[in-house]
Amino acid sequence: MMTNLFDIPPPHQSHSPTSTASAEAIKPKFGKNMVKALQAIIALDGATDEEGCNKSGMTGNSYRPARVKLEELGLVWKTNATRKTASGRNAAIYMPTMLGKMELPHD
Repeated sequence: MMTNLFDIPPPHQSHSPTSTASAEAIKPKFGKNMVKALQAIIALDGATDEEGCNKSGMTGNSYRPARVKLEELGLVWKTNATRKTASGRNAAIYMPTMLGKMELPHD
């Protein structure tokens, strides 16, 4: 891995005690969540958040913060393309960057 995804703190609102406490509580899982989200996006060759949740088996509240942090790190990017969600709404498709693809070990 180029980046140590396991040392990255979860996003939170530092002015909010509850947000800070939640971030601390999920910190041990956050790196694993980022890896699972990145694996899902790569496996699907691009994914909406709903598709990423389904592929990774994560809930939206776990998947989205991981995907947001992956985007901030330049490991995935938001395309201009959309796909319909199960409820029929348009959702952005996120694609892995070349760096994102390099982050995961290959067989």
